Formats: sequence, C-alpha cells, structure tokens
Amino acid sequence: MASPVRVTSLPDQLFDRLVAAILDGRYAPGDRLPSQRALAAEFGVNMASLRAAVDRLAQLRLVEVRHGEAMRVADWRRSGGLEILAYAAGTEPALMVSLFEARAILLREAARLAADRASDEQRRELTALADAFAAATDDDLRQETDFAFMAGLIDASGNLVFTLIVNSMRASYLAQKDAYRAMVTATETLAPAYRAVAAAVTSADADAAAAAMDRLTAEHLTLLLRAAQ
Repeated sequence: MASPVRVTSLPDQLFDRLVAAILDGRYAPGDRLPSQRALAAEFGVNMASLRAAVDRLAQLRLVEVRHGEAMRVADWRRSGGLEILAYAAGTEPALMVSLFEARAILLREAARLAADRASDEQRRELTALADAFAAATDDDLRQETDFAFMAGLIDASGNLVFTLIVNSMRASYLAQKDAYRAMVTATETLAPAYRAVAAAVTSADADAAAAAMDRLTAEHLTLLLRAAQ
C-alpha cells in the first residue's frame, strides 16, 4: 500500500494514507483488508494508533468492521456522506465537477432567500466583502474573502440545512485549497460578479440575486476546469 509511517506519527497520518488507498482504488469495494495487526506492522505504528485510524474509517463508512470478521472496504459511492468530500474530491475529478454543480444550486437558492430575509447588517456585510474581494492583493486573501462571502450569504438565507451542508463542503474546500485556488484568480471578471450578488441581495431582488449567483458560480467552474486542462 504505502511506505511505513514512523512510530512517532499521529494516527491521522495513518488515517490519511488508508483513505488514499481506498479512494484511489488500491482497495476495491468488498475487498478484505489485512488484519489490524498486519496493518500496524506494515505501517510501523502501534495498535492504538491503528485502531484510532480504523475507527475514523468506519465513521466515514469507508470500511465495514464486524466483531470476529475481517474488515472489508465499503462502496463509498453508496455508503458515504458529504464528509467524504474532504478526501475524495481531490482523487475524483468528476466528483469535483459534481461538487461545484451542487454548490451552484445551493448558492443560487441561498442568494434568492437572502434577498428576502437578510438583515440590514448582513446586506452591508456582503457589500463590504464584495468590495474586499475586489481589493484583495493575492490569491490566498481572495480565497479567504470568497469563503467569507459565501458563508455570509448562507447565514443571510436563514436556512439551517444549507448551513449544515456548507459545513460539510467547508472541509473539502480547506483540505483542497490549492486545487481550488484557480477559481478566484480572474479578479477583473469575478469582482463585478460578487458585487452584483451583493447589490441584488441589498435591493431585495430575489430573481436578480439568483441570476447573479448563477453567473458567479459558472465563472468559478470555468476557471477550475481551465486550470485542470
């Protein structure tokens, strides 16, 4: 599978390696994993670290662990939840496209709701963040501002389920920041798009807010796909 981890490594380093082995297909759904003792020996870790990693795999529903039976790899496409995005988006290009399609739909409807529900303070904050994106001087700052803008929009929508979904997407975004950086690089095109969303929300025009968000998320995806070519 992979080279052994140093004995002093943290369990999450082992977990990351096992996740990668499952998601990139080295272990297929239904495959039996080596015993926990064999895995601990292979990676050069103690049993406590190995069990901690296996517990996390089971929580993600990447493996099935039954007492007295061998561990088996689960089909994460059928059993996994949104939390798998933090690990799978980087290994599955098609999944990243699906993620951004889902993100676009969610943000469009969040913009529509925010236009109707946002407080005056939230409307001012979105406008300030749109201005901050235009003024950002590097991609790291633009990424942070983009994330703050979208989080503020979700809060302004007043939909708790949207918030929980975005919380799950956040893990993927933070884990794959380098892969997603291209989506904020075209400042001249993007800055007016953020401002258009903020302006539509501020003027309480739900249809305009949804349309402006559609344009912004479409540009994000275009930039990502162009960078991946």
